[in-house]
Amino acid sequence: MEHRDQCISACIRRSHVVTLQYRQQCMSSVLRLHRVVSLLTQVQELEDQLRDRIDAHNQALLKKDALERDLEAQQTTAAELEEVVKQLEFQLDTKTTNEKSLQRVSL
Repeated sequence: MEHRDQCISACIRRSHVVTLQYRQQCMSSVLRLHRVVSLLTQVQELEDQLRDRIDAHNQALLKKDALERDLEAQQTTAAELEEVVKQLEFQLDTKTTNEKSLQRVSL
């Protein structure tokens, strides 16, 4: 009977050791899964941030393009106005010169 009790005790100890090993493996797997989930969450957050920054960058590019078009239009308008002013100044100079000539002739 004693031998039988020893065998049963040995089996119980082995079973206990196997159970502890299995429990440790499970805990290790759970920890790895937690790390993986944490990393996946971080990756998702970084992807969201990247998408937001890409959208913001694209919006900034659109604004830049619009501002460049406005600036070009204003520069064109300014050049046209400068040309009009030059023509008006030339016409004024011509008119002034003609009036002075007419005044000299009339005197």
